Amino acid sequence: MCINCWHTSDDRHLSLLPFSAGDAMLPGEKRTLLLRDRKEIRLLERACKADHMIFGQLLLYSNFFEDGREACVPSACVPLLQVCEIREPRDAGGVEGAIWTAVKCVGRARLETEPRVSERRAVLLQNGLDEAPSALLRKLHGAWGARSEREAQVQLASWAGFAWLSGEERLSALRSRSPVERLQWARAGLAKVRQRLATELALQRVIAK
Repeated sequence: MCINCWHTSDDRHLSLLPFSAGDAMLPGEKRTLLLRDRKEIRLLERACKADHMIFGQLLLYSNFFEDGREACVPSACVPLLQVCEIREPRDAGGVEGAIWTAVKCVGRARLETEPRVSERRAVLLQNGLDEAPSALLRKLHGAWGARSEREAQVQLASWAGFAWLSGEERLSALRSRSPVERLQWARAGLAKVRQRLATELALQRVIAK
């Protein structure tokens, strides 16, 4: 079972597992999850049985109103996670009643309807979230040196530059439809990381004297 099976299915209802927006996964990234809540375990079971091993990462972020109230608001952009491996509760790190699973982010979807968080379900629509590689070759040539559509597709699929960035920057990348914008954000974010590392090294040299 795979993401292509889900895309071509007639009924693309998808289970949603809530996450903090700072924990957003980007295409190609892998992660292990330890699920203890029975509702979360049932969600995983449904994904395996009815949704081609695919479920959505519902990203929640805090929204503050003028009267001071705070509410969790779901992001309209949802990472699609594919279940790669599941272990029985007795093998899940010795945690009784838990399930350990390895997942991989295989794409993105945009919410078509308001998610019902209590049920972890929503109707999702995946349609044209990324610009066509062939239309971007002229832009990408200077930035990435892409000389063919294949090279452009490889670059469009690459999100490695965001691996070390903050949750907010990763969420911005996830929402963007332009790989050129994502490249610019990644470069700016990595420049900040290099600056912080340079500062830490300078402090270490001063302390070592």
